[in-house]
Amino acid sequence: MRHIIILIGAFFWIGCQSNKTSNNGQTEDIGKNPVDNPVMGGPADIKITLTDNSINATVQIIGFYLDQNYVQDTVIAVNGKLHYKNEKGLPQGLYYFMFSNDIAVQAIVAEDQQFELSVSTQDMINTMQVEGSDEPETDAADADGLEMAVLKAQQDE
Repeated sequence: MRHIIILIGAFFWIGCQSNKTSNNGQTEDIGKNPVDNPVMGGPADIKITLTDNSINATVQIIGFYLDQNYVQDTVIAVNGKLHYKNEKGLPQGLYYFMFSNDIAVQAIVAEDQQFELSVSTQDMINTMQVEGSDEPETDAADADGLEMAVLKAQQDE
């Protein structure tokens, strides 16, 4: 009986190990490799410029999961420009880059996380310019369609 309890304890301990060993004997950080976890994007190199605002602030990168939001990371904006760089990348999804309580840039961050976005805070939909990734450009077009749908819904009320 004592041997069974020891065996169960040993199996439990082995099963709870959080590191994975690859074929070459090195330990990998599970979940940070986009091949092992397709939800993670590639390395992030995101530049956002507010063309009409020279705000200097700590920008919160707010992510969403189900009905919850969370601060994924922070970055400093200088003269209305931020440069976020992270070798591990961000989990793919919807993010707000909160410059202040009344200035936020919304972006869908997919696998390709290397892009530059410039926008005027006065008219974000029509002034958004994206370079480096095809995906955010289609997001801007979708947002324009969404804005039109919201305006139509408001007119129908």
